Amino acid sequence: GEASRYTPLMISFWLGLVAWAAATKWRGWNMAAAILGWAMVVVPWMDMWDRPWRDWPGTLGMGERSRTAIVWTTSYKTKWLLAWQETGDWREAEKQVPYGVHPGPDGSPLGDQISFLEERNLSFLAHPETDYSWLPWWNPLGVSWVQGMGGEHEQWIAEEGRFLVDGNDGKFINLRLRWKTLELPEAAPVEIQLGGFRGQTTYADLVRGLSLPVPANRQPLTLRSLAGVAPIHPRHDPRPASFLMRDPTVTSTPRYAVNWFSRNDEGLLPDQVDFRMKDGFHNWNPAGGFVWTGDAAVIEMRTRQTRYLNIVIEGRYEPVNEGPIRLYVNDAEWLLDWPPEGMSLSVKIPGGQSSSVILRNIAGAKSPRDMGESDDARFLALRLKRISFDEEPAFPLVE
Repeated sequence: GEASRYTPLMISFWLGLVAWAAATKWRGWNMAAAILGWAMVVVPWMDMWDRPWRDWPGTLGMGERSRTAIVWTTSYKTKWLLAWQETGDWREAEKQVPYGVHPGPDGSPLGDQISFLEERNLSFLAHPETDYSWLPWWNPLGVSWVQGMGGEHEQWIAEEGRFLVDGNDGKFINLRLRWKTLELPEAAPVEIQLGGFRGQTTYADLVRGLSLPVPANRQPLTLRSLAGVAPIHPRHDPRPASFLMRDPTVTSTPRYAVNWFSRNDEGLLPDQVDFRMKDGFHNWNPAGGFVWTGDAAVIEMRTRQTRYLNIVIEGRYEPVNEGPIRLYVNDAEWLLDWPPEGMSLSVKIPGGQSSSVILRNIAGAKSPRDMGESDDARFLALRLKRISFDEEPAFPLVE
């Protein structure tokens, strides 16, 4: 009786009970009717403390089962709309998600109704600035379930579970699995797709939890079981499924280990700063605190957030001390004039991808042995006093 459509029946039943109790000789029936009436008011509020407070607006006084029913209905409609948006054909959406937006499309002019909306730029056939803006604007939890097997605060998923994540740059979506079907191994692979990005992790990692940066605009997020499905419990629950997933949450700070999607197709990466002097460097001089390079020095780095490469070039090997220095950052290129006193520079390195930086001395490199100066056979070009990968620029930025 908690479902909103039954409220008129419940109230009518209660008023009838009150009228009947008023006509009886035993006054206890009046007390029972009053208790029942207050119970109908109070009971739906009892589970409010178990919900995130952000979920309270619009659901105060609504029982958990009513809320779950509304969420399930909304998610089924959303699944139909996503299928329509991905295929561009409402008939194909109806095949994938039967009765998704209409209880009886065969007996109604659904195509005409959609054409009506399209001609007038209404509802999900409007032309918004961003995708999926036809969803309700008020989504306090930041995540909308689209495809699961139903449940309260956790759902089994079959081959995949799907939901929409509201855009909120700077926040994180927290994902966690609670259980799996018995036939799947602990190392069962799971694919995570966020918008156009894909990456893989495992069931064991998702049991511990994983947090992903939320994109700036609303995007679909899908978890796929690459190991297939199996009966949840062969004797008691034969439904084919893969993982039991907790309701995802969006928070300002991550709740679990942070992973992020690389923009250059490297998949899902742990949130750690990788920095290495890959090629063209000789060993650091421990006494003087400097390092020589050859004619070209290659540095590779990877970071989720924008960082800065800070470099101090205090000199060059005299036989090749002429001409500018060429700097490459991924696909960009600069020609830097060399001042006699050396140079200090900072280079902005984009986040969300792997990057490569090359310092090249146009005059090349020569060895002291070839120049008759010593037995040092190393080819020398630039003498670096500092090379670091930091959160802030230490010197003027190369523009």
